Amino acid sequence: MWTATLAVGLTALALGLVGLVSGRIDRRVLTNRRRLTVLAAVGLLLVFAGSAPPTRGAASQTALPDDTRSVPIRTLLEQLETRAVLRSDTDVLPEQQAAYEAWERQVVAGYEKAEQSLAAVPNVMNALHENQLDRFTAWVHLARLKQDTNQVRLAVDAVVPPAVLDLAMKRRLQDALDGLNESLQHRRRYIAHLQHHVRTLAPEELERAADELELGWTALFGAAMEMTWVKGRLGLLRETPAATATSTDRPDGWSSVAAGPIVH
Repeated sequence: MWTATLAVGLTALALGLVGLVSGRIDRRVLTNRRRLTVLAAVGLLLVFAGSAPPTRGAASQTALPDDTRSVPIRTLLEQLETRAVLRSDTDVLPEQQAAYEAWERQVVAGYEKAEQSLAAVPNVMNALHENQLDRFTAWVHLARLKQDTNQVRLAVDAVVPPAVLDLAMKRRLQDALDGLNESLQHRRRYIAHLQHHVRTLAPEELERAADELELGWTALFGAAMEMTWVKGRLGLLRETPAATATSTDRPDGWSSVAAGPIVH
């Protein structure tokens, strides 16, 4: 609703201002300055209604989304590596291994920047509910963290798989990049719903934030599995796979990974 209000307001404001400059927009309705001024004023009012920050009052005492299930991407990769059962290819070249490791460092370092922003979100919300921050200040902090997360998402999305890998590996890594991008999109929406809650105090926004947080974790887990599959094929896993293990073209072939939840 807020997005629609803002969009309509911006459109009306733009049309009104353009009409005032040019004298009119069409030949029947918006032909005089009075009507154009009214249109611009209505647009400005809708923009304000759709984007105005909250007051400086205190927030209500409501339960915040539980983010204890989420683990950092580096920790998740380490846990998956020690559980994966994959045989490495026999014709792996050293330059392929070096290229993957450089790619992984770049991707993980980028995602960790978003995790730093996300780690600050509970601190902002807790400070708000303990009356250490007012709603306006918390809203501003969340807007900054949301923007930081989106900037990282754009940077990660611009990364491409190493060209020296074979087609199957590159496809897997592209799927991993898509999953990381999806994860960051959900986590950005998670912050956005918290922003809406701070602004409106609507409890349903917290439920929507929790849903986005869960979807973000699920997408991250899928991306990490794709990365681990490629790493196993390249012989870069932390532990040597069992001699009886067979290579598989699907992540769900890792019985040891799927057997139980990740231990935090």
